[in-house]
This record gives sequence, structure tokens and C-alpha cells, in this order.
Amino acid sequence: MAVREKLSFGKISKIKVTDNDSWNDQIIFLTFDIDWAHDDIIRDSMQLILEADAYATFFVTHDTPVLDELRAQSNFELGLHPNFNKILDGTDHATSAEGILKELMTIVPEAKAVRSHSTTFSSQLCNVFAKAGLTHDCNFFIPDFANVELKPWKNWLQMTMVPYFWEDDVACLEKNVSPV
Repeated sequence: MAVREKLSFGKISKIKVTDNDSWNDQIIFLTFDIDWAHDDIIRDSMQLILEADAYATFFVTHDTPVLDELRAQSNFELGLHPNFNKILDGTDHATSAEGILKELMTIVPEAKAVRSHSTTFSSQLCNVFAKAGLTHDCNFFIPDFANVELKPWKNWLQMTMVPYFWEDDVACLEKNVSPV
């Protein structure tokens, strides 16, 4: 019987571009956009991750009591998951990107990582993220089937840019995508 190697898991905010051991291909980074999920669903996910002795980054959309439960576990970190879609589609003229981010920062002031809804990214948003003290941006989806070697890099603001290769909606739509 083959001996299975113990998997190594990491948190997005612990990635250091100059330290390959913090992000090499032997480390799995689990991330979850909580997208207003019911607390029982978040708790169930949390329990599965704890049972696997894994680490994960939860990108937060809203305030909920389960956030304190996540904070209490050293296996988890909380990041921000701002939704700029209503600004972009013109249905919200009263809100700014800064306002949306400021509201989320009151919920998760310790956040260091960010991934926007629809992986919305621009140099202006990146400036807003950096000004808010965020250090890691996870807005670059490059699918596994692109056959591109993924690795983090520093942008012009010295933020760590963290690309990722698997996303549930793409996996559901793409017939040739393996589940990792």
C-alpha cells in the first residue's frame, strides 16, 4: 500500500514572494468566498477543514456571528470579498469603492487579503486596497487548462498578487477541467 504524503496547507496572507517555501507547489491554499451563505453552511465547511487539519482563507461579504467562530481557529484567516458590481453596472450611484471597502473593514479590521466579486480588478481598486492596508490581492483567475505556471508577484504598490487556478463555477461549466 502506498504511503500518502501529508498535505501542506497555507493562508493567503502568509505568502511571501521572495520565500518559495511560503507558496511552492507543495502547498495548497483553500479559499472560500462566503457570499452571504447561511451560518450553518459556513460552520459545516469550517468543520470539514478542521477535520482535515487544513488551513483556509475565508473572504467575507457580511457580518455574522460565525466570523467570531472562524477567528477563534488558528487554521483560518479572514479576508475581504467586496462587491463592486452595482457600481460597475450603474445601479448604485451613491456608493464608492472606498465606501464599500470601508464598510467591510469595520467587519474584518484584521483583513490582509482581498478578492473582489467577479474578480474585479483595476489599478484604481488596487490603490484603494493598498490605502486600506491590504497586502494580498487574490483577483487573478488563470485556469489550470491554460498551462501557465502560477506564482505570486509584487505589484507597483508592493502588494502581493496571488493568482489562482481553480474556481467552482468554471469547473461546473468546463467539461475538461479536473477537480484538481
